[in-house]
Amino acid sequence: MTYSSALRDQKESKGTCSTASLGMAVASKGIGPNHAQAPLEQIQRGLAMTEDSLGQDLDPLEQGQHRKYERILDELQLNPGASLLEIGCGWGGFALHARRRGLHLKCLTLSAEQLSYAQSMHRLASSQHGPDLGRVEFCLQDYRDEEGRYDGIVSIEMFEAVGEAYWDSYFQQLRAALKPGGKAVIQSITIDEQYFERYRASTDFIQQYIFPGGMLPSSQRLIALAKTHGLQLCNTLSFGQDYAWTLARWHERFLSVDEQVRKLGYDERFIRMWRFYLAYCEAGFAEGATDVVQFSFVRL
Repeated sequence: MTYSSALRDQKESKGTCSTASLGMAVASKGIGPNHAQAPLEQIQRGLAMTEDSLGQDLDPLEQGQHRKYERILDELQLNPGASLLEIGCGWGGFALHARRRGLHLKCLTLSAEQLSYAQSMHRLASSQHGPDLGRVEFCLQDYRDEEGRYDGIVSIEMFEAVGEAYWDSYFQQLRAALKPGGKAVIQSITIDEQYFERYRASTDFIQQYIFPGGMLPSSQRLIALAKTHGLQLCNTLSFGQDYAWTLARWHERFLSVDEQVRKLGYDERFIRMWRFYLAYCEAGFAEGATDVVQFSFVRL
């Protein structure tokens, strides 16, 4: 399953910083295999999916994934040779796009499996493209232990896993790791402010069964926290309706491989839970109770 969502209509709210316009699609999560101990052909496919960010051979979800990466890089407005920190690098898909622009990255993860896969894919990319790519370093490291300072920071749907008790420390670390005038792009799923207090006071299906310890911010609270720590909002892009569309596609694809899923050892209880999860999330985005937003900030 490819973790991506297509954006069909761009909806931007501009602040004091300029941004390049995007055409058609944006995605929501990193490219990755079902598990990280992937054979070479799976790693090669992951690399091939990044070779043409506008490639017509890709399906709409993959095209959206690539355009999402490109929009984030356009927002950062970094020149070749600039330093970029990625907090929560997933399977390494974004880093490939950033390297193609000649950027020097440090990518953090807490997953040994994702680390191994990303390193393998990037070694393959280096062997094929050599000096045409920027540099990348993947680290099994907590973001709070980072001591470097960077021209830009990217964090794609990692904030939801931080936990409300650590939101302040997250933004403290972002400011500490960002050079003055540097930009940070944070992509996060959000919850409508009118539902936040009720959501905070209880445990929903997602928190109980899918992401224990997870917590969604409202856009207002995330922006206010960033401002408290000296990060000024430049721009936002919301595409929750497109996430609803994506979840429907994921559900269709999941159903189409039902037999293969069962052969992997997943039972009826898991399959029903996963279908409910996909439908539950689709409804939340379709009704507007949840959204997915890219926030662009500059360090003052």
